[in-house]
This record gives sequence, structure tokens and C-alpha cells, in this order.
Amino acid sequence: MAMHGTMSEFKPGGKESWNTYTERLDHYFTANGVTDAAQKRAILLAVRGAATYKLMKSLTDADSFKTTSYAGFTQLVKDYHEPTPSAIVQCYKFNTRSRAPGESIAAYVAALRELAEQCKYGTSLSEMLRDRLVCGVNHEGIQKKLLSEKDLTYDSAYSLAQAIEAAEQDAKTFKSGAMGGSPHQHVLFNRYKGGKPRTPPPSSPSAMDAGKISCYRCGGNHLAPACRHKDTECALLQEEGTSGSSLPSQEVVPWRPKTGIAEEKLVCAREP
Repeated sequence: MAMHGTMSEFKPGGKESWNTYTERLDHYFTANGVTDAAQKRAILLAVRGAATYKLMKSLTDADSFKTTSYAGFTQLVKDYHEPTPSAIVQCYKFNTRSRAPGESIAAYVAALRELAEQCKYGTSLSEMLRDRLVCGVNHEGIQKKLLSEKDLTYDSAYSLAQAIEAAEQDAKTFKSGAMGGSPHQHVLFNRYKGGKPRTPPPSSPSAMDAGKISCYRCGGNHLAPACRHKDTECALLQEEGTSGSSLPSQEVVPWRPKTGIAEEKLVCAREP
């Protein structure tokens, strides 16, 4: 009979815990119709790896090794690698776990669920997860919204937190597209001067001492008050109804000159 899938050996100290390994092994038995206890024991001893086989022998004497069942071996190895932690300590870790910077809502909740496995919360698990999500989300906007909800449940809290997180990411995408590319990219582009991007020389004391003057509006070799773009208006700001000071520094924005000059893309005419 052809077998479905394969089982790799267990590697102590690896990323996979013994508990997860035995869960996968049980699924392997189910998929292949293995129900006989003696056959399960034989497969476990065959696939567990040399290090785990040696451990099993060291945890039993010669006689008991021959008679220990599949369930007995799995429990012996579990007690050795993963002794049951204190429920009090696990509850402390759960109740002090807050979302880390950059951690997604999904990853945070997954970490909470893992910590809660040994907390023995029972039927109150959903309430504990809800409370920890609200208290530890580490995001003022999400927290305020969750606290404003009436009859908040874990499911509704989780869905709402994820929705706000996704909305913020979408808003950042729109903002990045509206501003014409990556933020803080200081590049000048003038269509009727060859169409080649150019970066103005840095405005620094050393540059001024050397007699190099750079206009912060267009990068030309003149003072900003003498620039022909000093009265030019930013097309993007006209559309948004904002002022130049609201733009992040060094953004590339389109320009629409008042005097009918051909459209250019220059640094917004604001004080540096």
C-alpha cells in the first residue's frame, strides 16, 4: 500500500517542538490509516532520528524499552524536552505581552495564543485574548476605536484591529502615489532644459565658502530671491488646498507657473 507523505526525523533544539512533531505524526497516521498501536510505535522508533532514539533508551531500562507503548514514548520525550511550565508564570507572560513595533495584528494574536496554551484559561480564553489585544495593541488609534465599541467580543476586536491596520497601509500607498514616488527623494526635472534629472549641490557652509551658490527652488547658480520660480505655485498644493510647509522636506512635486511658462517639476518653493 502506497503511503501518503513522509515524516522527517525530530531534531532536538530545532525550530519544531516535540509537541508539534507528534501532532504531525498523528496526522500522518490518520492520512495513511494507521490505527494499530504496535505499528504506531514501530513507525515512531523508525523515523524519530538517532538522537531521539538514544534519548528514549536512556529514559528507560532494557526491559521497559521493549514494552513501552507509543503513547508512553511520546510522553517521556515531551517531559524531557518540554516540561510543563508554571501556569502562574505563563499567565504573567501573557498579561505583560504587548505588540512590538512593526509586528502585525495577526502575528501579535498568534503569539498571545501560544502563550495562552499553558495558562488554563478554559472557557474564558476568548475574553482574555480580547482584553490583552485591547490593552497591548500598542496603537492609540486602534485602542481608542476598540474601547469605543459596545459589547466588544474577541472576534469583533480582532477583525476591527486588522481592518484599521489594513486601512492605514492602504492610505500610505495612496499618499506615496499622490506625492509622485518615494518620499524624501530630492530630484529636479525641467522639461525645457533637456529633460534630464539633476540634483542640486548641497547648501552647506563649505559650499558657500567656496563661492558655490545653489538656489533651493531650482538648483541654479543664483540666490533664491532672484529665482524666476519664486512666484510659481505648486499644482499639487493648489489641488489639495494645503501650504508648502505641510509637505515633507525634499519632495518632488509638479509645478504650474502663474505666468504661463511650460509646466515643470521642481522643488516646492518653501523656505528650507
